[in-house]
Amino acid sequence: MTIFWMPDARGQGIGAAALEFVTGEARKLGVKALHLGVMRENDRARDLYRRHGFTPVGYDIMNKWL
Repeated sequence: MTIFWMPDARGQGIGAAALEFVTGEARKLGVKALHLGVMRENDRARDLYRRHGFTPVGYDIMNKWL
């Protein structure tokens, strides 16, 4: 799944609310870890994820477009 916010929707707390919702639902289901991908140059998103407890683990995501 890919989720992103359009530029005019950024900075309104939507991302934080989405992270809180997903985290809460995952806990209810007994999920033990959440993983996400973020582009290295997306400092704004990376800061948001860090504020919500995510930490970098040193993996790169690889794609193959068909």
